[in-house]
Amino acid sequence: MNPILMAVMVSLSVVFGVGSAWGAAPAVKVDPLTIKFAHAGSLTHPYSVGIQKLTPILEKNSGGAIKLQVFCCAQLGSERELAEGTRLGTIDVTSVAAEGALPAWVPELQVLGLPFLIRDRAHVYKVLDGPIGKEFEAKLEAQGLHVLGWWELGFRNMTTKGKPIREPADLKGLKMRVQEAKVWLGLMRALGAIPTPIPFGELYNALQQGVVDGQENPIVTVVSMKFYEVQKQVGLTEHTYTALPVMASKKWWDGLKPDQRQVIAESVKASVAEQRKTVAGQVDEGIKFLKTQGVTITEVDKGKFMEATKEVPNLIADQVPPELVRRIRETR
Repeated sequence: MNPILMAVMVSLSVVFGVGSAWGAAPAVKVDPLTIKFAHAGSLTHPYSVGIQKLTPILEKNSGGAIKLQVFCCAQLGSERELAEGTRLGTIDVTSVAAEGALPAWVPELQVLGLPFLIRDRAHVYKVLDGPIGKEFEAKLEAQGLHVLGWWELGFRNMTTKGKPIREPADLKGLKMRVQEAKVWLGLMRALGAIPTPIPFGELYNALQQGVVDGQENPIVTVVSMKFYEVQKQVGLTEHTYTALPVMASKKWWDGLKPDQRQVIAESVKASVAEQRKTVAGQVDEGIKFLKTQGVTITEVDKGKFMEATKEVPNLIADQVPPELVRRIRETR
């Protein structure tokens, strides 16, 4: 079954009993509001994990006055279209891959797609939750996207239909789906593969029909989007990390009342730690599950991947300042 074709509109709201369920009255009384939140993931994707964490917090903080109307599974378009719709105000809130769709407006976000720049989760949290993250947020704000917090997708790995991936030579000549940004094209070419941009919502079909030979995504995405049905090899490259900024339309945001903005901002902020913790904890269980589905998990020679991709930063130096790369690398 292709999960991205499900025509599902999920309304995640609890109208009654919020105070008793959480044992506390809301911090402020706010006017009723329904937030149109759209994303491209399945009902079990990290986007949906974020929604599941955010919903009860938002309902508690608003006394049930603020609800989410969620459009999942790319119902309202590709990630690029979701970001554009949010900029224009036709979508209230969205979350997309930071280094995928957003470089169309903020090229510097491609830095998050540079191979092996991010050491571990502690490193990237300091980057996103610190001064560099604030700079990204300011640039997105100038483009009509108000960042409320940074959810997590995680570290990305290579998958193929049948050929094991142990070293860059194993990717030579393979058509690999990539996100539509210069950094991804450069990364795959450096590995000898043929980069093929395909919207996330169309990826399952592209893999199933052989339009591409493989793709790269975190383990949790391979599981939640059921890519394991059409990809039986996973190489644990962990070559990049993907963050999922939760972004409100600035046009919509500026039109809210101050108390509504306060409740929404505080609620999303509180959901971030919970979403990150849950998604990070799903990796090991995801690997175990994939093995039960006949997927072969292969440890790769990371040294060879690092060597093959070491010049990728130079390929995007006109869009991503080397000084930004240095600052991220030196963040401790």
